[in-house]
Amino acid sequence: MLKATLIRALALALTAATFARAQTTPADSGTPIFVQPPQQQTQELVPSTPQTLWPQPAPEQFTVWGGLSSEVLILPELFAAVSAPVLNVGQTRLNLRAGMEVFYGLIALNAEALIGGNGGGLYGGPSTALMLGANSGWAAGGVLGYRSRPSQSRLGFFAESKLRYLVLRNVTPISSPLLLPGQTPSAPADLRLLSPGLRLGVTYRF
Repeated sequence: MLKATLIRALALALTAATFARAQTTPADSGTPIFVQPPQQQTQELVPSTPQTLWPQPAPEQFTVWGGLSSEVLILPELFAAVSAPVLNVGQTRLNLRAGMEVFYGLIALNAEALIGGNGGGLYGGPSTALMLGANSGWAAGGVLGYRSRPSQSRLGFFAESKLRYLVLRNVTPISSPLLLPGQTPSAPADLRLLSPGLRLGVTYRF
């Protein structure tokens, strides 16, 4: 009787242990484990302002001109001027140039409109001058020249020709030192002539 009770109790214990083991799922039992993947964060594209490593050079504002000039092709002069761009149309630029020429006691105040390319090269335009001094007057005509193209240096050169109608007031003619009896020197008169000339020199850009 006691032996049968012990056997029955042992069987119940084994059954309970088997049931408890079936209820418990170990980590390596082959049952798939669902892991939630990390959420991907969407980056918002923010437009950025383009930045340059080096500052861009400022456009040309003023140019200083200086050198030698001539009137009536052979009379030497000193020439100095300043020009500034006033209008750009495509690759063409309009510059206004104000300058001064000094020769034989006269000062010529020049005003010129120069039409040429943005990067130097050929240019030309109308030219006027007001003569101040012992013999005042005026001149009107045009200029045609070549200016060196910009490079790493702000220093350049130019060469130009000019052709203007020149008028000088009260010019005393050159008379012979030997005057015949009764001959008098000629009276001062206006001098009017077509005056060609050349200009050569250097430029400096600002």
